[in-house]
Amino acid sequence: AVQRFLRSTDRGQLIEQIASAEHELESAKAKGRSDKLLRSIEDKLETLKQRLANYDKAEENRELLAAEIDRIEQKVNAISEMSISTRDAS
Repeated sequence: AVQRFLRSTDRGQLIEQIASAEHELESAKAKGRSDKLLRSIEDKLETLKQRLANYDKAEENRELLAAEIDRIEQKVNAISEMSISTRDAS
């Protein structure tokens, strides 16, 4: 699920969308747009920032999972090798 999420989400695109929304918000403020419009743009900006945070957390989780899988594989290899060594010594 983490891999699928990371493949379907483009971090660079999120960053571009955040910059665009920030520009859109500043422009709307400068033009004296309605509070309703400003709140809408602010909410969009906050949602984009949350999506970026979710992406970064998912990437961190993926890295942790990969490290844990590697660690467990090494443990299994070590146990297998110890088992072979013990049988050979008998």
